Amino acid sequence: MYYVISLLYNCSVLPWLPEWQKWNTVYQIYWEKMPLLSTYSLMGFLEPICPMVLISQFEEEVASAARDSVITAREWGMLVKFFLRRVIYAIIGFDAFLVKFRMTARNIFTEDIGVWQLLGAGNFVMQIVGVVKMGNFVQRRLFAFMFAGEDCIMSPQDEVSMRTYNALLARKIYQSSKSWFHFSVTMLNFSDYDFQKLVLNESHKGGTS
Repeated sequence: MYYVISLLYNCSVLPWLPEWQKWNTVYQIYWEKMPLLSTYSLMGFLEPICPMVLISQFEEEVASAARDSVITAREWGMLVKFFLRRVIYAIIGFDAFLVKFRMTARNIFTEDIGVWQLLGAGNFVMQIVGVVKMGNFVQRRLFAFMFAGEDCIMSPQDEVSMRTYNALLARKIYQSSKSWFHFSVTMLNFSDYDFQKLVLNESHKGGTS
C-alpha cells in the first residue's frame, strides 16, 4: 500500500515540480517504484537476506566503512544496524512465507483441484520468483561500475551523479519519443543491456575523437 500511495503522489505532483526534480521523479517512478509493484509481496523482505544480495550489500557497507582505513564508532554502529535490519527482514519475510505456504497447501492438497486452486498456486510461485528482483540488482551493480570508480563504493557524490545521469537520460528518451505511451513503453523496457550499449557507445566516441 505504501508503494501505491507513493507512486500516486509522485504522479499527481509531477506537473508542478521544477524541471530537474521532475525528471528525477520520472526515472524513479519507472525504474525504481513500478518494478517493485510488479511482484509486490511481503515475501520481498526475504530479498536482502538472499546470499547473493546479502554478500553484495555487505561488501558495500564494509568498503564504505573502511574507506579511510579507520572504522569509527559511528561506522561500527552502521554495520550493527545493517545486520539488525536483516534479522528483522528475515523474521517478517519468513512469517509471510509460512502464511502463503499454508494457504497454498490448503488449495493444492484437496480432492478436487480446480482453476482457482491452480491460480492460487501459480500466484505463490510468482511471488517466490519475484523475491529477488534481478533487474534492480543487476542495474545497481552496473551503476557501481559506471559511477563508483576504482574503489567500487557508491559515495553520496556518486549517488548524485547517478541520479543526475538517469534524470537527463529520462528527459532525452522523452524528447526522442513520439508520444507518452511510446515513452512509457521505452522506459519500462529499458534494461541493463541498454545502459551497457550507451556506455560502450560513449566510450567508443570518446576514443575516436
